[in-house]
Amino acid sequence: MQKKEKQSKKVFKKSFIIIFILLAITLIGVYRYYNTQSAEADVLQEYTSRIGDIKITFYGDGEADLPITNVDFVINGEVKDILVEEGEEVSIGDLLAKLDATEYEKELQLKDLSYQQSQLNYEIATGDDLLELKQDMDQAYRDYESAKTDYELQIKELDKNISDLEYDLATLDSEYSLMLKTESQYSTVEMEDKKKLLDDTKLELDETTTNYDYYVTQYENTLLEAETTYESLKKSYDQLLSGESPDLKMKEIDLINAEIALNEAQEDVAHTELTSPVDGKVLYISKDLGEEIIISGFKTDEAEAGTDHFIVLQNAENPTINTVISEIDLVNIYLDQVVDVTFESIEDVIFKAKVQSMSSLPNIDNNGIVSFDVTVELTDSEAMDSYSELIKNGMSCSLDFILKSVEQVIQIPVDAVYVEDGIQYVDVKGESGTEKKQIKTGLTDGKYVEVTEGLDVKEVVLY
Repeated sequence: MQKKEKQSKKVFKKSFIIIFILLAITLIGVYRYYNTQSAEADVLQEYTSRIGDIKITFYGDGEADLPITNVDFVINGEVKDILVEEGEEVSIGDLLAKLDATEYEKELQLKDLSYQQSQLNYEIATGDDLLELKQDMDQAYRDYESAKTDYELQIKELDKNISDLEYDLATLDSEYSLMLKTESQYSTVEMEDKKKLLDDTKLELDETTTNYDYYVTQYENTLLEAETTYESLKKSYDQLLSGESPDLKMKEIDLINAEIALNEAQEDVAHTELTSPVDGKVLYISKDLGEEIIISGFKTDEAEAGTDHFIVLQNAENPTINTVISEIDLVNIYLDQVVDVTFESIEDVIFKAKVQSMSSLPNIDNNGIVSFDVTVELTDSEAMDSYSELIKNGMSCSLDFILKSVEQVIQIPVDAVYVEDGIQYVDVKGESGTEKKQIKTGLTDGKYVEVTEGLDVKEVVLY
């Protein structure tokens, strides 16, 4: 019995020793693990201060809109010559293609002979005085019609000028009011420049509005003078013509109709040649030599694959980007605002752009959400020269509207900066170890911060 108790004590003692050893090994392993983790946590990150740009931006999505011009013949005919190829650059007025003009030229000769005969018949039936007076009256009428057109255009232009100035004033006033609310984000020069631009626009609007009646009176006087001249000549012509035979009137009508027919035939011949209305590049040609042009049906202005338009040109103007901004975010957008544009299909390239226009009319969807159309123009000529071939109509892109920025400044990670007693510091890697440096910072985008004092380029900060 005593022997069994001794054996039992030995077994217990050995078991205790084994358990103790295992526990010790476990504790050592845990200690080493946490010691390793702590050591890893104590490893500092390094960042070499560098020169760069820091921007505060507002993000949006957009779609490329290349300025497209569709060029078509306006008469029927067979394609005789195509003088350009797809991808070729053209200038305004360049000859693009020709139709077979044979039948149109024959028709022109017939109309010209008919006109000459009608003119001769009319001259014989009248006298040189009546013919000359008729010509003067016709010219006066054309001058009067031209004066009416000019008057309408001038009034529209005057009204548009006032409308544009009112819009610009409202936009500038809104921008300046916003700047006043966030005045700390802008320099004194920026505030003064914006205020001066606002005041200048208001002064220009006041002057234009004040002089409105004066300009209208001048335009009306010009129109009245043309009308008086025409009425005077018409009265003289009618007086001279009164008492003449009905045959004279018929010959006059024949002459007028012959002149109209001649002009139409001349236009048809001219329309057998197709010229470029813009500077640009040929994107697409829908017909081959010998194919027939038949003018019929409705053609959309859109440029899509398989279009019926004879030639599609990409204008030489800068491409634009169309985007939609919610009413809440519209406060972040203003005319001529700088925008960075990137395309997923064109890696590592940022295109400089600016806000070209903002719609005054809202878009309202079925849920009552209000948004506005905004157009951005690509202005980066250097990037466009290199990558314009890669930008296609309808391509999606990302827009960063620049709200605030500084260029070519020393920048470091925001996390590298810490504050003690209201003073900013960074830890810098030195020859003899870590050095603590006092700095001053400027603009930050949340990830990087501008260093205005206390740090040089290429210094290594630890954090």
